[in-house]
Amino acid sequence: VMDVGYANWPTPLARWAQAGGAQVVSGLPMLVHQAAEQVRLMTAAAQTATGAGVTSQEWAQRRSAVLAAMYAAVGREGGAGHPGSTGRATD
Repeated sequence: VMDVGYANWPTPLARWAQAGGAQVVSGLPMLVHQAAEQVRLMTAAAQTATGAGVTSQEWAQRRSAVLAAMYAAVGREGGAGHPGSTGRATD
């Protein structure tokens, strides 16, 4: 079960599914990855406008720091406590 909720975890749905033996994935990793992609898109647009560019390799190096910052912003270091995240900033 993928419960896209991320606040007040686990949600009633997640608790119910877990009690029934289902594997449950929280929505926090999805939220964080969507936010990181928005950062990439916005910063790429800004850099294109100024003539500066970011390579895929440079973004890959920055992505871990962006994901770690996103998890920290919601008080979940590396997604800890949310199924679907291994707890690594690269998830």
